[in-house]
Amino acid sequence: MITTTCLLLISSNGWAQGQYSNPNQLIQKAELSPLEVIRNINDLLGATKIEATQAGRGKAFNDKINVAKSFVHAGKIEEAKKAYDEAVHLAWHRG
Repeated sequence: MITTTCLLLISSNGWAQGQYSNPNQLIQKAELSPLEVIRNINDLLGATKIEATQAGRGKAFNDKINVAKSFVHAGKIEEAKKAYDEAVHLAWHRG
């Protein structure tokens, strides 16, 4: 299980959707399975995926996302964060 390291990945989405009424609920929800983490991140990156696709960088974006997902499943959180960061940078890079 992936623990509080992923809390930042889910907290903004959970608060925005009104899923949590107090911080204790966040702590209780902090332990997620890899599939839950990936699902939450995919939800957060919906607009980024659209941007990448419209800019012709959809395949490269998806390739980076798949690398990040493999790191999540392997429990390599720092590597997963870096791969997600690279994917977002690739999607929004307009230069």
